[in-house]
Amino acid sequence: MRSTKLFSVVFFLAAIVLFSCKSDPTKQKLAREWRMAAIAGKGADKFPDSIKREMYGTRFMQFTDEGEMIATGGMSRMQRGDYKLSGDGKTIYTTMNGRPSDTMYINKLTEDSLILWIKRAELEITWIPK
Repeated sequence: MRSTKLFSVVFFLAAIVLFSCKSDPTKQKLAREWRMAAIAGKGADKFPDSIKREMYGTRFMQFTDEGEMIATGGMSRMQRGDYKLSGDGKTIYTTMNGRPSDTMYINKLTEDSLILWIKRAELEITWIPK
């Protein structure tokens, strides 16, 4: 009886460890530093081509495994916030200073590119690994 109880406890703990180690594949692909490669959409029409080209070399977005988002751009301007993925892994909800920020929709996510749609700004932004 005692060995059965011990086995049950060990099995339960092993299950918890295995479950907690199981990583979300979307988050695994997302968790890295990205460099802006392209900007499109109605909102992009507001930027002259010269500004867009400058943005491609100076705008970065980092997502961490812990749910932190760090955006840098221009003259070392940095913004920190948090993000959460939707259950289906297609939407990123962000917060800055504890307040809801942008909702971004993942149009494409591979090892080589991330394409996000920001509905509020009407922007489609393509990112590549830094």
